[in-house]
This record gives sequence, structure tokens and C-alpha cells, in this order.
Amino acid sequence: MKKNVNRTRPKTPLDWYTLTETTNSVLNELIAYTGRERIAELQKETPDQNRIDALWAYFKEINAINRNVENFKDARRMEEIIAKYAPVLKKMYTENVYPI
Repeated sequence: MKKNVNRTRPKTPLDWYTLTETTNSVLNELIAYTGRERIAELQKETPDQNRIDALWAYFKEINAINRNVENFKDARRMEEIIAKYAPVLKKMYTENVYPI
């Protein structure tokens, strides 16, 4: 049984590959960031519970996007994810500005 998938296709297969890999990279790096920061916060003598909760909520947001296969079936949706979350990574690595 063939599923009917509504995909907005990029011009070339390489564009599709680039979009999926970029989306995955951005989301996975933000997931890793939340994990590193939660561990660092938990290891402090007096952890900030509000920050831990905020990091957990951000992790759940990013992870939900990453686990939803529908996000990877539409080029426009992947472009939206990249447009929203890639600038967060850029600020983290170029300006030391962190989302949480």
C-alpha cells in the first residue's frame, strides 16, 4: 500500500538532502545543548530549578519537532525550522548568547 505524501520538493535531490541534514543538525545540536546545560546546572552546589525546568521545556519543544516525521516531508516546513532555530545556534557560537 503506497502512502500519498504531500511533499513540497526542492529543485534537486541534493537540495532535499541538504534541507534534511541541516534540519537534523540544527535540532540535534539544540538537544545536545539542553542536555549539557542541564547536567552542568544539576552539578552546581545550588542548582537553579527554574533554569533546569526551562531547559527541560526547551528540550521537549525541540525533541517534539525532531521526532515528528511530518516535519521532514515538506521542504517549506524544514526551511521554517531552520529559519527559526539556526539563528539561535549562530548566536550561541558567535556571540555567546544562549536561549536559556
